[in-house]
Amino acid sequence: MITGQKTEKDELIKKSIVTNATDWFVGDTGKDVQTGKSLGIKTAAVLSGFLNKEKLREYEPDIIIDTILEFEPNNKKYE
Repeated sequence: MITGQKTEKDELIKKSIVTNATDWFVGDTGKDVQTGKSLGIKTAAVLSGFLNKEKLREYEPDIIIDTILEFEPNNKKYE
């Protein structure tokens, strides 16, 4: 599907901020997980979108959470 998006998310982020390996990219799509990986940061997939856990797992996020309220970026279990 073509959405008309001319610039990829990771390109926009790289132009706007400096990321480091302790940062997280949180999203509810496979593309969000891919973006975080492209930036070299950890990824959290949230089950609030259209994709189920099995589908999101295919993108190999660092963690999968039910809601953003569960996200604890400094939690040692994520390391």
